[in-house]
Amino acid sequence: MEKFPFTGLSDARAVPVLGRNSLQMSVADPAHSLSSIPAALLALAPVHLPNQRHLRYVGDDLYVTMEQLAAGDRILVRNLYQALTELLYAIADTTTDDARKWQAIDSWKERHNLDEFIDQVREIGLASHAQNSTEELAKAMHDVRGGALSALLGRLQMLEYQPRTEVQLRPLFVLARDHLKIMRNSLLGLDDPRRNADRKPKAHAMRLMLEKWHDSVVGPQWGERSVQMFIDCRYEGALTGCCLESAAMDRIFYNLAANACRYTAGDRLEMTVFPLPEPSDRCLRFVLSNQVSGADAARLRGMTQTGSADDADPGAGQPLSALFEPRVSASGSGFGLTMVADFVAGAFGLRDRTEALRERYVGAIIDGDTFRVWFHWPMAHDDLPQKLDDYHRPQQSLSEA
Repeated sequence: MEKFPFTGLSDARAVPVLGRNSLQMSVADPAHSLSSIPAALLALAPVHLPNQRHLRYVGDDLYVTMEQLAAGDRILVRNLYQALTELLYAIADTTTDDARKWQAIDSWKERHNLDEFIDQVREIGLASHAQNSTEELAKAMHDVRGGALSALLGRLQMLEYQPRTEVQLRPLFVLARDHLKIMRNSLLGLDDPRRNADRKPKAHAMRLMLEKWHDSVVGPQWGERSVQMFIDCRYEGALTGCCLESAAMDRIFYNLAANACRYTAGDRLEMTVFPLPEPSDRCLRFVLSNQVSGADAARLRGMTQTGSADDADPGAGQPLSALFEPRVSASGSGFGLTMVADFVAGAFGLRDRTEALRERYVGAIIDGDTFRVWFHWPMAHDDLPQKLDDYHRPQQSLSEA
């Protein structure tokens, strides 16, 4: 198979491609739905996880300000944001047909010189890290360089090898839109008017968040191995309450998927989503499972040796909590799972990710040759104004993107 060029932004990229099979939401009364959930997924954490917050979390606390970046990084970040905005407008232009949209995308690639553009993206954050290295800075740069961007640039590189259809246009739209929101979530001062608009209460249905992942293709290296993600969802109501919170959820999903496809030994990722029974403050559990190699399984089991005696059994305590600890580096690596734990702690009003891990709001285990990572998230209220499928409402998407 033809080897595609590597975007070089991370070791693995999660590439959502709207699935060939539609996402089927298997909905049941939460009071009776647990009987069909595998016991291994129920045993991961308590079914009662209280929410300590009085006001709903909007996912706005994992950021740095533009002033914290080095001057050169501020230029690179603004150039990236402007370029992605231009691309989104080109794809969402309702005044033209698909053929002209593809021409606009080709012009965008030529104007920005995609190879040079990728090289510039690689540089984002390095000067700031050298100037003042902090965990907060590394987290923000990790997702500004990664997130949906790695997948978007990879797909743009692959265009010359694939037929150009409307089916190929939509993922480009979704990835550009997602990454613009991720950038605004990560960087205060980048586009504050739109960041404030992202706070506007609007219920985002579970389907809008998950359908881009179900039956999608993810892969650690172009042209080598494809891995498909399948989702079993037992809830179809509102997941998030505004676009800013949805951007936080996107940061969680892209990081979890990238981590899973980096280490999976199989060809399938499975996510199960189900509501916990009352009294759980309208809480959802997400579990992502993938096979791991014997060597990786042994390495993960070895991590329990540094824990307490109770950690000898991967089903007890938090034997893999170390996976969620940050590793500060110029590349921003080692922060994907850290941010997952940080966001979950914020969503439930916990003191920090240590408490979230200890109380099993988030965690990971190795079960035979299966690696499972889970997290919880409070449901949003369905009585908010509804966020619609913005690919079919481009003017709305551009005003909010």
